[in-house]
Amino acid sequence: MKIKNIHGKKRILKYFLNRDITGTEEILNIFEKLEGAKRGWSSKGYPYIFVPGKNENKVLLTAHCDTVWNDENYDQKLRYKSGVFYSGNPKIGIGADDRAGVAMLYLLRKSGNSLLVTTGEEDGMMCSRFLTKEEYDMINDHNFIVQLDKCGNKEFKCYSVGSEEFINYIKEKTGFKYIEPSSFTDIVSLCKTICGVNLSVGYYNEHTKNEMLVYDEWLTTLKTTQKLIQDSKKFELDRTKNTQQQQEDDKFGYNDYDILKWIDMFNQMQENGEIDDDDLPEIFL
Repeated sequence: MKIKNIHGKKRILKYFLNRDITGTEEILNIFEKLEGAKRGWSSKGYPYIFVPGKNENKVLLTAHCDTVWNDENYDQKLRYKSGVFYSGNPKIGIGADDRAGVAMLYLLRKSGNSLLVTTGEEDGMMCSRFLTKEEYDMINDHNFIVQLDKCGNKEFKCYSVGSEEFINYIKEKTGFKYIEPSSFTDIVSLCKTICGVNLSVGYYNEHTKNEMLVYDEWLTTLKTTQKLIQDSKKFELDRTKNTQQQQEDDKFGYNDYDILKWIDMFNQMQENGEIDDDDLPEIFL
């Protein structure tokens, strides 16, 4: 059944979780049909879809449609019981990281805000790092960026791209708990002059065969995001005046800026044949 004939939030979510998790074309084709949608490719061939918003004070909503389950032809067996989506195949997860976020983007497509569906997030943020250089104005011409791609419930991260004022704004608007910076994701690269936040979308045990998604928690974030993006205001990012939280090393022992430099270095070494995947640090795998 085509998605345009499906109604209901849970059914929409189930539809996206049932799409092929080994590829991205099914998802990209859905968003490419939206009004004004633009498909592009990074310099290394990673595709993305951008759908411009019509609101004067628009926010950029983003999620990635690639998953870690992309190297084999997996037999997907999505299951649902007692409010939880999980895998019926003991060898794989369900790709809720980040098909859960992508489903939210689709449900927010008529909000008047911009949508960005990326690929390559699980492969060193290949799209977002391209976009921030080659489509700078398209990305930063928003009040702020909301990424829907965090594990857990009622939590958010801003990494190195949230001012103290913005963090307090998100706390007040959402009631979610602020989690200290760690790791990295697309907004770390995308946000150059505006702030960004990554909201939890209810999945757990990502990148493992025990991955699951709690529907009520996902629904809470969807409703919270709808409120957050109404009557939004501009939050500019001054990278020279980071708060103490933004400057602290993350749990791996280095901060978001170091990670971006490391990604560039390792990508170049791979291209030169100096290293292979077995030599990559754990956080890149």
